[in-house]
Amino acid sequence: MSSSQVVSQSVHTLLVPTTAEALLIPSAVVAEVVTVSNLVPLPAGPDWCSGLVAWRNRALPVISIEVLTGRPYVPSGPRSKFVVFFPLPGCHESQFFAIQSLTEPQPNNISDTKGMVVKTPNLPIAASALNLEGVVAIIPDLEWLKETLYPAR
Repeated sequence: MSSSQVVSQSVHTLLVPTTAEALLIPSAVVAEVVTVSNLVPLPAGPDWCSGLVAWRNRALPVISIEVLTGRPYVPSGPRSKFVVFFPLPGCHESQFFAIQSLTEPQPNNISDTKGMVVKTPNLPIAASALNLEGVVAIIPDLEWLKETLYPAR
């Protein structure tokens, strides 16, 4: 390959709308997007855990992005989906979790962020932010998320 050839690498992502912030998540960390089912409250759980949902014979914690960003929890609506995450790096292979999306997440291929990077919101969960056709989406800091969800690690 000559030095004049440019290799373009694209990242497959999902744009996940929440009532707090739109999230831009690499598709590689998502196990599945599922229709909202019965969310079972977890009375003694942390405030950011809105409950448990059944998925493939597992009880998954559902993480409230709203609470993690300092806003009140918003219950699911009729078009809501759960985005199921694979266990984060360094976590046990059974530690799947989900977040609630207002609607079906939208797939995106990001190959060039030139002109898309915007000022990162002052939120611990935000590693960066991009403007995707008028929608500012935060890219979550997965290391911060892991430390928040699994503090004993």
